[in-house]
Amino acid sequence: MADAEPKNDGFMIFLGFIGVLILLWIASGGPNRPGAYVPPRDRLDITIDKQEISLPKPSVTLPWKATSTEDFALSAFTLSIPTGSQSIPEKEYAIIGINTEKDASTLLTGWILKSDNTGISTTIGRGASLPLLGAINEQSNIFISGSGKAYVTSGRSPLGTSFRENKCTGFLANSFEFTPPLEKRCPSAERLVGTVDRSCSDYLRGLSLCQIPTTLPSYLSIDCRSAIIEKLQYNSCVGTAQNDTDFLTNSWRIYQQTSEDLWRDSRDFVRLMDRLGKTLQTAGY
Repeated sequence: MADAEPKNDGFMIFLGFIGVLILLWIASGGPNRPGAYVPPRDRLDITIDKQEISLPKPSVTLPWKATSTEDFALSAFTLSIPTGSQSIPEKEYAIIGINTEKDASTLLTGWILKSDNTGISTTIGRGASLPLLGAINEQSNIFISGSGKAYVTSGRSPLGTSFRENKCTGFLANSFEFTPPLEKRCPSAERLVGTVDRSCSDYLRGLSLCQIPTTLPSYLSIDCRSAIIEKLQYNSCVGTAQNDTDFLTNSWRIYQQTSEDLWRDSRDFVRLMDRLGKTLQTAGY
């Protein structure tokens, strides 16, 4: 019994020491004191002060650069529909005229033709600046620089694409029908075929511009006939004349590729609008 008392005194001393430590910890701020360890929780409730944040606007790079229609008076643009409505869409067309400064480039892609009476509208798309037969023609936006015109046909293109006319497109009229007819301003047959022999040159001088003969005289040499067959055709003409300064014209053939006519048979009123919906001209028939 006498041996238990020292043990009890030591235990009481130990408890007293622990109590003093607890009092000192509480006096120093307990769990709220700086640097105190806080056990992790599954979710932290965080409050962030509201503040306005200005983000930079996205930069948009357009694939083309053109003069705005706002830069010109409405008199710079004309619209006519010579045919009215046609039962054959390939024969129904409108003519858009552009008359601006020589160095101005007007973008037609995105322009709209709309009937006020029916609400039917069609939007001008893209086309081939230099079309080739038997090739996949690269499509680009349609521009007219300075003064020029565009024939907008409701139907399908014989070439499968809208295209810009050039010095050689008159050859295409030998194989395809165009409304209105293509202008025939091709290089001379002599230039395209070259010098073969005297009889060949004499024969070539008698051909009309852009003419592809369907039969060849028997008196022509084999070399002459071979050269005519090879050189008097559209793709070969492009290869010969495409570097001429007057090769490209300022006229486009645009096809909307519809299978039905777009305008009413009579008394329709068609509106030409730019990409933003601004009315540029109107035409009635």
